[in-house]
Amino acid sequence: MNGIFRSSLIAGFAFFALINTSAADETFEPISGVTVLGATTTPAAVGDTSRLQFRLENFSSADLTLVGVTSKMAGGGAIMIADGVGGRAVAAQLLINQDETLDFETSHIWLELRDLKAPLKDGDTMPFELVFRSGALPGRAHVHAAAH
Repeated sequence: MNGIFRSSLIAGFAFFALINTSAADETFEPISGVTVLGATTTPAAVGDTSRLQFRLENFSSADLTLVGVTSKMAGGGAIMIADGVGGRAVAAQLLINQDETLDFETSHIWLELRDLKAPLKDGDTMPFELVFRSGALPGRAHVHAAAH
């Protein structure tokens, strides 16, 4: 019993420290086994589009289907895929297999937050929510200029 209490207390302190740590880029794991690493978004003016980037690790017990992205600071969102010949398309959904890491920081797949309701400047933070068929994952992204 003492070991369980001590483990619970340590886990509680670790969780409290994690949520109160200010990092350059956000990492969060609101669903067991699913982690979003290094969430950033690009600066943009009111009415413009910001590109949301991160790595998503799905080490949960099931495949996930991403169906969208939302933010209270944006009018809408989209899953974007480059077609390989210079064009791009909106994807209705995206399967993320169990035990897979999907990199939304690449040049061929990304998320967009569109029709911004407020300007985003370097150093700001933007809340967002990844919408899956099975539920939603809330998160925050730090605003940084695009690397490429």
